[in-house]
Amino acid sequence: VFIDSPLTMLVTAIASILMVAGWYACRHRIRQIAETRDGYTGTSPVVANAPADTFKK
Repeated sequence: VFIDSPLTMLVTAIASILMVAGWYACRHRIRQIAETRDGYTGTSPVVANAPADTFKK
């Protein structure tokens, strides 16, 4: 749609390739960070509250 020139297409292809390569380069570190926070939900509850319709009876 927005590919008006071969240069735009080339830049888009290079950016896409770099993003995929960056993900594969960093994914193990991202996984380690996520595993250290496993079970920690902060101020949010672990289990969501019951729907409001339950309490209308």
